[in-house]
Amino acid sequence: MSKYTHFEALPLHATFGAELKGIDWPHINADVVAEIKAAVDEYGVCVLRNTGLDDAAHVEFSKQLGELDNIKRFIHPGRKMRYAHYELFDASNLDENNELLDLNSPRAHANRLHEQSGRMTLYVGAHLHHIEGLPEEESAALRDQLKAWVGRDENVLTVDWEQPGDLVIWDNRSTVHRALGGEFVGKYKRDLRRTTVHDEGKGAWGLNELAENPSFDMGHKTLARAQPAAPATVTV
Repeated sequence: MSKYTHFEALPLHATFGAELKGIDWPHINADVVAEIKAAVDEYGVCVLRNTGLDDAAHVEFSKQLGELDNIKRFIHPGRKMRYAHYELFDASNLDENNELLDLNSPRAHANRLHEQSGRMTLYVGAHLHHIEGLPEEESAALRDQLKAWVGRDENVLTVDWEQPGDLVIWDNRSTVHRALGGEFVGKYKRDLRRTTVHDEGKGAWGLNELAENPSFDMGHKTLARAQPAAPATVTV
C-alpha cells in the first residue's frame, strides 16, 4: 500500500523513479504539494501524467515546490521570444554581454549527502571536467569510470512522453537526465517547458568549504568571493 494519502506512488525502477497516480489536477493544496516533494526526495524522479497544466499553471505549481530560477534571456537581434514566463528555461552558453561563458567553475564534491533522504549520492554528470589532486591520466580514467557507472543499464530509467500535459520532476542532486532520440527524431515536434527549483540545503551551490574558505583558486584566476556556476536544483 502506498504511504501517500493524496496519490499512489508506483515504482518504475528497482532503485528509483515512480509514477504518481490519482492527483486531482488542478485542485491541489499544500498537503498534496508536500507529499509530491516527499515523493521526489524518496524516488528522485517522479512522473505525473495528463496534468492539464498550461504555461502559467506550470509556473504557479513549480513555485509551490520552492524558489524558481528566474532565467535571463539572451536574445540575438531578430530572435523571437518563445515563452511569456521568465521562469521557463531556454538555454544558451552566453553571458549578459553576449559573450561565451567561462568554462572554469567552482569545485564541487563528487560524493554528496542528499539531506532530505539521508542517502549518499554520486554527484557526477557529463560536465565533470577533472578530479583535483590526481594526475591528468588518473583523473580522466576515474572520471570515465564514474560516468560509465552512472549510465549502466541497471542505473537507467527511461520515461516516454504519452500525451500533452505529462510532467516529469527529477532531482538534479541525485539523478542525471538526458533526452533520447529514438524513432521520434525528425518525425514529430518536440515542444517542452521546463522550470528549475533551487535547492535550499547546505550544499545548494555545490561549493567545497565555502564557510571556511570563501576565496579559492579557479585555475587562471582567483575569485575574491566564491561565485557558484549554478545551484543544485529540482527540475519540473
